[in-house]
Amino acid sequence: DPFAIVCMTIEDVSATDRLLGVESPVAAHAVLQRGDRQGPVDFLLPAGQTSMFSEDGVHVRLLGLRQSLELGRVYPLTLRFERSGVVHSELTVDLDRLA
Repeated sequence: DPFAIVCMTIEDVSATDRLLGVESPVAAHAVLQRGDRQGPVDFLLPAGQTSMFSEDGVHVRLLGLRQSLELGRVYPLTLRFERSGVVHSELTVDLDRLA
């Protein structure tokens, strides 16, 4: 099954929160994952800090892609937080992490 790994940065968290889930219409489902380990991930976002999602650390894996993701295109991404609720965002397909 085709999949994609989403690496991102979350900044300006005013109060400690927890990321509970992620979804995007481009994938059948999305999971929070730590490295290549399977299973649930508890991802706490401390207030006042920047949180990085990386391929080797915590990241989002989009599974069952419904379409090919094109370089430079922007796709919708919905983040679900424990305290902040639903946050609509976007992901841009790029190769910055390879530079």
